[in-house]
This record gives sequence, structure tokens and C-alpha cells, in this order.
Amino acid sequence: QQTVGEALHKMMHFKISQMPVTNGDDFVGSITDAMLLAKMIEQPDLRSVKVGEVMQEPLPFVAADLPLAKLAAQIDKKLGAVLVRLEGGQTQIITSHDIIQALA
Repeated sequence: QQTVGEALHKMMHFKISQMPVTNGDDFVGSITDAMLLAKMIEQPDLRSVKVGEVMQEPLPFVAADLPLAKLAAQIDKKLGAVLVRLEGGQTQIITSHDIIQALA
């Protein structure tokens, strides 16, 4: 598993604010840049800690055919995203930003 510093670097590189944490094929948690920043302010040496030690709960899975209104209701302020398993076994993350773009 990667460290908090490595995860933050990856998030900045890809310009993402949150991502799921996996252990093999299992989704075991999630992290957000806001959560990591808050924890790093309290604990500056957190960069070397493994993500698994500070992660939040895993993002929930929703059905791929869930209507947009119900999908939006599933995305809460704490986690801000859900996961969808697509045909072929791929997983897609859907964020509140994605919902806003779909509605615009």
C-alpha cells in the first residue's frame, strides 16, 4: 500500500480530490485531499504513514442503471462519490462533480 505522501502526489498529478483505496481487487477504504490535509496539519510527519492507517470508509457501490436523481442522492457530503461496476469488471468512480456536469 502506498504512503499518504505518495497518494497526495498521485492525486495532485491527476487533479483529483478523492480516490478509493484498494487491497488487491477489494475496495477497502477511501481518501480525500481535504481529509488528508486536515490530518497532516495535525500530524506533519503523516506523509510516510500508509494510507490504510488513515483512510475513511470505502465508497459505496451503486447499480450502473441507477437513475440520475437517485444517483445524486447516494453521494453524500462526507464521501462525495460512489462506485459503479461496469460490464467487463471495470469500476468507475462517480463524484458530485460528475453529477453537476451531467445536469449542466
